[in-house]
Amino acid sequence: MGQPATATTGGYKFVIPTAEPKKVASPTMTNIQGWLSGLKTDGDANQLPTIAIVASYDTFGAAPALSVGSDSNGSGIVALLEIARLFSLLYSNPKTRGRYNLLFGLTSGGPYNYNGTQKWLRSFDQRLRESIDYAICLNSIGSWDNELWIHVSKPPENAYIKQIFEGLSNVAEELDLKVGLKHKKINISNPRVAWEHEQFSRLRVTAATLSELSVTPELLESTGGLFDTRQYVNETAIVRGVKLVAESLAVISYDLLVYFNYIV
Repeated sequence: MGQPATATTGGYKFVIPTAEPKKVASPTMTNIQGWLSGLKTDGDANQLPTIAIVASYDTFGAAPALSVGSDSNGSGIVALLEIARLFSLLYSNPKTRGRYNLLFGLTSGGPYNYNGTQKWLRSFDQRLRESIDYAICLNSIGSWDNELWIHVSKPPENAYIKQIFEGLSNVAEELDLKVGLKHKKINISNPRVAWEHEQFSRLRVTAATLSELSVTPELLESTGGLFDTRQYVNETAIVRGVKLVAESLAVISYDLLVYFNYIV
C-alpha cells in the first residue's frame, strides 16, 4: 500500500487508503497483415509496385468493453477480408496474378488517433514503403444508399489520387453507384488525424479513405459504440462496396475491366 491520501479542514481529517502508484502502461497495438505477390515479367529485376487495402478493426464507446462497432468499422473489416479472399484465389495461380503486389492490413488504435496504423507503417523497411503506390482505407461502408466518398489529403491533381478516383468512379458508374471526392489538407502541427489515410500522408505515402461519411468526423465520433449494432447495417451496401473496390483493383491490376461473379 502507498501512503494514505489526507485532506484536513476545520479540524476534520479525511483519510483515503491508496495503492502504490504505478506508471500507466501504453496500450498494446496489434496489427495483422497479409501479402499477395504480383507477377513479374521475365528479366524484371525491379520490385513490383504495391497497393494496400486497410481497415481499422477496433471500436470505442462509453463502455469500451461493450462497444459493438458493426458499421464502424466492422463493415470495413468484412469488406477487406472478402476482397483479400477474392484476390487470393486469383493470385494462387502464377498465371493469373496481377501486376501489383497487394498488401492487406487490419490496424488497431483507430479511435486513438490511428496509432496502430502509424506503428504499422513505421515497421516497414524503406523499400517496402516506397513501393506502395497508394493505400485505400475502408471506413464505415455498411449503411449507405447510393454514394460513397473518397477522402484524400493530397490534391486531386496528384497522379495516384486521379488513378484512385477514376478507377472507383468508372466502376461505380457501371454499377449504377456514385462516388464523390473530398480533399482536405492535413495540418502537420496538429497531431490529431481525422481519417486513417492521414497517417499514411504524414509518412509521404499516398492514400485515401473510402467511407459513407461525407464530412470529417469529430473526435471519437462514428467510432462504433453500444448502438452500432448489426441491425443498422445494410448487408447489400457492404456487398456493393466489395464489388466497387474489388473491380476497381482488377481494372488496375489486369489493365482491363473484369467483373467477378461471386457470392459474398
